[in-house]
Amino acid sequence: MAADRFVRNKLKDFISIPNIITIIYYKLPKNFMFAGEQHDFWEFIYVDKGELLITAGTSGYRLKAGELAFHRPEEFHDVRADGTIAPNVIVVSFECRSSCMKYFENKILFLDDHEKQLLSQVVEEGQGAFELLSEQSLVFGMSKRKTAPPGAEQLVRSGLEQLLISLFRRRDSILKRQRQTPATLSNQYQKLAREIGLYMETHLDRRIRLETMSNELNISISLLKRVFKNNYNCSPADYIQGLKIEEAKRLIREDSLNFTQIADHLGFYSSAHFCRVFRQKTDMTPTEYARSVKV
Repeated sequence: MAADRFVRNKLKDFISIPNIITIIYYKLPKNFMFAGEQHDFWEFIYVDKGELLITAGTSGYRLKAGELAFHRPEEFHDVRADGTIAPNVIVVSFECRSSCMKYFENKILFLDDHEKQLLSQVVEEGQGAFELLSEQSLVFGMSKRKTAPPGAEQLVRSGLEQLLISLFRRRDSILKRQRQTPATLSNQYQKLAREIGLYMETHLDRRIRLETMSNELNISISLLKRVFKNNYNCSPADYIQGLKIEEAKRLIREDSLNFTQIADHLGFYSSAHFCRVFRQKTDMTPTEYARSVKV
């Protein structure tokens, strides 16, 4: 009966994260561009270095170093670097049904030193607990490491929950519209811009010409250029080259094709042309990149 004198308080969850999808630290080229996606879970992006231009829904904004922004479930978003500094970013995606998550919509948040430490812990423990699935996989996300340190998954979850609670408590943020980029397209033009980006992604083996693309998409070349420039802040040719180089980097990591074969596979005029463009986009030669990923 003595045990009945003790009060046992059941701990209540304010923010609970049952499932994690990705924890990735990216070192991106200064001309990086991602055509966009949407999914049924939360995601945030933190800029560790440089700046990003992000489209969320139908509006765009600028995210600076030391800042973090969320994408709510089913919100279309794309990302691109500003072409001046090669950015380093952290992307974390997860499931969370806590009602307080609504606070994070349409805001840019600043991380203090304690929150940066929490995020660093999440990344470090995440790298120990998980590894990214192969790019050849039919599903996207991470798999659990068999050699994960004890408690790594729990530290990922607790660190992430602590970070979100700390950000919620501080209420230190600005609205995304305060960083809105000048060019915001209508819904119709947003859809068209995504179609153009998707066309490019699925035709990387071609030497893509504006005339051919405009004919196949049934739009004028002038409209194609205008929509693309407003949405991607660069020329179609520059964007296509960026996509080809990102695919080339993937092929180099796979180590199944030599540089000449990669150049031919991606529609470059020659191996020399491929190497020249690769160096322009990445500040290193294909050989130097191959050595860097094998370290």
